[in-house]
Amino acid sequence: MTEDNITLDAEWTADRAIDITMNPEGVDRLAIVGPDTIDVDVPSVNFGISHPEDYTVYHWYLDGKVLDGISVSHELIPSRLCPGIHVLTLIAADATGIMYSCSKAFMVTE
Repeated sequence: MTEDNITLDAEWTADRAIDITMNPEGVDRLAIVGPDTIDVDVPSVNFGISHPEDYTVYHWYLDGKVLDGISVSHELIPSRLCPGIHVLTLIAADATGIMYSCSKAFMVTE
């Protein structure tokens, strides 16, 4: 394993503890599965996750904004997006409450 610089920002108050677990590079516990490029004329596109059986809570974000729905997959309608690069982010929790996150960039084309 190589040594890399990692910057981690966190905020907390004195009366709260925070636990952070980082997976080593190359360990993909959670990943968004879906296309890298989407034509704006496609009616809808579904994004899912790897290992859905490992998680119980899901929160989806598109370009930093919360999306409706808390399911294991998320459907996007490309015609509602501007052409260009977008980032879909998922925060998921397992049965013990440990939270994981991942992001996937994709391009919407005309």
